[in-house]
Amino acid sequence: MLVGESVPRLEDDRLLRGAGRFVDDVDLPAQLHMHVVRADVAHARIECVRTEAAELATGVRLVITGENIGDVPLIPLRLDFGVELDPYLQPALALGRVRYVGVPVAVVVADDAYAAEDAARLVAVDYDPLPVVLDSLEALADDAPSLWESGGNEAVELRKSFGDVDVRVPRELTPRLGG
Repeated sequence: MLVGESVPRLEDDRLLRGAGRFVDDVDLPAQLHMHVVRADVAHARIECVRTEAAELATGVRLVITGENIGDVPLIPLRLDFGVELDPYLQPALALGRVRYVGVPVAVVVADDAYAAEDAARLVAVDYDPLPVVLDSLEALADDAPSLWESGGNEAVELRKSFGDVDVRVPRELTPRLGG
């Protein structure tokens, strides 16, 4: 295969015929459904997550928050950058503080997807808003509001580079590279 050639797509036929199968299509006996409650503020302390109304809703089996999730490890990084980043890892559910809109705060597990979604709307979260910075360069300033209790917003600076742009490509290879 050469650079610039079309690559045949193998999945199109089944998708165009409506025969695609996805995880959401799986339906097993006694299957439960989960709905995630996400933060609607960018930066705040979590004062309280009130789940009582959701727990009493029809079909709800369980409501989990960062406070009662148990001993679930922090979400690991996929790559090893060779530096210590453990203090910056994210819990599965926010605990004490949210650092972006959409961070998971709680989950509702119910008999069906509709019950889980309806009950998730009953979870009430009290936030104590913290200052936000919308510009990434401004966030690096010494006096910028910090996302972390320890202060600062820069965990580490990584620089990566690959190859040598000054190396000339042998003439016999240039037609294959589209040149």
